[in-house]
Amino acid sequence: MSKRRAIYYEEQPNLKKLVFELLKKSKQKIILFYDDMDQFEEFMDLLSFKSLMKHMIYSADKLNHELYSFKSSKICLVFREDIVEMMNAQANNLNKQITDSKVEISWFDTAYSEPWEHPLMQMILYKIKKVSQIIQRIWKKSIQKCLIEMYLSF
Repeated sequence: MSKRRAIYYEEQPNLKKLVFELLKKSKQKIILFYDDMDQFEEFMDLLSFKSLMKHMIYSADKLNHELYSFKSSKICLVFREDIVEMMNAQANNLNKQITDSKVEISWFDTAYSEPWEHPLMQMILYKIKKVSQIIQRIWKKSIQKCLIEMYLSF
């Protein structure tokens, strides 16, 4: 009798059962974000990439229906707009899954005359300012103490 290591997709039902059991015990709403999926495009042909993205959308939609009973937990997929458009052009039936729960992020809003007026940039500049003040205060301390203080200040 030989021992064979399970292929990952053979373990999927057990993993799903374990995750759902943990969610039942959890007192928190869980949101799992999948970002940077466009990077898969660099490692596979376009047809395989489209298929992967399509199946990710269908799978997340199906799982979200099951996860909703766990304090409205859900899976969020983050796509660039050009990928969403490409997917919609390829499969019309994806449109419902995409548009039903779509949230668009406008990184560069034209309502601001200067880039530093945008709320996202304001947050980044604020963080830089805070770190600069911390570094100035603890300049003479060791690097280790400096890093610890910077980490604890956020």
